[in-house]
Amino acid sequence: MKGIFSLLRPLQWIKNLFVFLPMFFSGQLFNANVWLASILSFVTFCIASSGVYCLNDAMDAKTDAMHPVKRNRPIPKGEVSRTTAFILAGFLLILSVVILVFSPLSPTYSDSLLPVNEEYIMRYLAGIGVLVTYILFNIGYSLGLKHIPILDTMIVAIGFVLRVALGGLESGIPLSPWIVGMVFLLALFLVFAKRRDDLVIARNGGGNVRKSTMGYNLQFLNQVLGILVAIIMVGYMMYCLSPLSHPSHNSPYLYLTSIFVLGALLRYLQIALVKEDSGSPTRAILRDPFLLICIALWGFSYLFILYL
Repeated sequence: MKGIFSLLRPLQWIKNLFVFLPMFFSGQLFNANVWLASILSFVTFCIASSGVYCLNDAMDAKTDAMHPVKRNRPIPKGEVSRTTAFILAGFLLILSVVILVFSPLSPTYSDSLLPVNEEYIMRYLAGIGVLVTYILFNIGYSLGLKHIPILDTMIVAIGFVLRVALGGLESGIPLSPWIVGMVFLLALFLVFAKRRDDLVIARNGGGNVRKSTMGYNLQFLNQVLGILVAIIMVGYMMYCLSPLSHPSHNSPYLYLTSIFVLGALLRYLQIALVKEDSGSPTRAILRDPFLLICIALWGFSYLFILYL
């Protein structure tokens, strides 16, 4: 059971917190119905992402065995068989769709929670479509799309956008182009930093852990990371300064939160380029006090200004 639990990668569920971003940026933290919808989206994506991890680990068992860190995963260690992983992946992926289809927010059960109308039904169906799209993208990723340079990073980044999209659809919060663009760019930055770590491992004799690494070199990845940091920072400043981004509160002080965004981005860039330890964004964020402080200060300052 320990091996199966590890295969689900519960620590990676932190990535699914992106489903709460529509609620966070729209200023609806005190709306109970929005919380219910966001939590449901979070649980659904946790189950789906665990299914994806099981499938990906089963497909990558041989290459993971050559990786200095991934060789400690349950399948390379022999704690869980590939057959078990495939069965568990199928079960979890189907379960996630079933939960969303028959959730308390479906048109059949949600009369007492949210008004059911044509718009609501369309959002409900679109939410199911988003989840199915995420699953299909990741099945394609596991089957071979991850071996295509550039495309591999974009698929992962799109997965984060789909998380945000599901959170917005389920809670009835329209997504602004800003949040979609910023999430995509931030996820792309993290994925390229991870690819750089893979390339460093390969060059240090750890084996070519990804076929897509043959399409990258350090010079290219360093430039891409620098470009993405600049675009993200400029984009965030434009978001903060644009009155169209937050018409309901229209605070002129949101730009002050950019100092914490810049601090977090530069710190992660330092982890990737100087420490060369960006192989796991989740681990880097949870174990780095500087990053945690920057993220916490950004969140508290944004909420303070939003509700001021």
